[in-house]
Amino acid sequence: MSDGDVTTAPAGFPSLARYMGRAAPFLDVAYTLPLAVAGRAGGAASLLPASPNPFCLSTTVRFELSSESAVTLEVFDIRGAPVTTLVDGKVLRPGGHAVTWDGRDHAGRLAAPGVYLTRAEAGGRAWSGRIVKLDR
Repeated sequence: MSDGDVTTAPAGFPSLARYMGRAAPFLDVAYTLPLAVAGRAGGAASLLPASPNPFCLSTTVRFELSSESAVTLEVFDIRGAPVTTLVDGKVLRPGGHAVTWDGRDHAGRLAAPGVYLTRAEAGGRAWSGRIVKLDR
């Protein structure tokens, strides 16, 4: 997937504040919900839960930016080895964004079922999440 596949979320995109202080509402799967970092260089940003999670065919990773930022969004296997890069330093406008991962690695091969980690970087900060890929 190229970083040209990033789309701006439609109006009504859920904000991180909706999930603060509560378990992620979609599943009983551990997930790292970051706190937004506000008032720092680069502004606030947040990585939201991927959906669906777990997934078989594809999942959508959503994030919010409060200011224009260069964004990198990567997927790693549970050992920390890089699997693919979904967004590679692309400068994006403020607002909600969504990127779909088709469950393939950087070479286009289907990734094995298992737990994967997402890592987003924007404005000098980093956030992480967890995705579960099921067998097709």
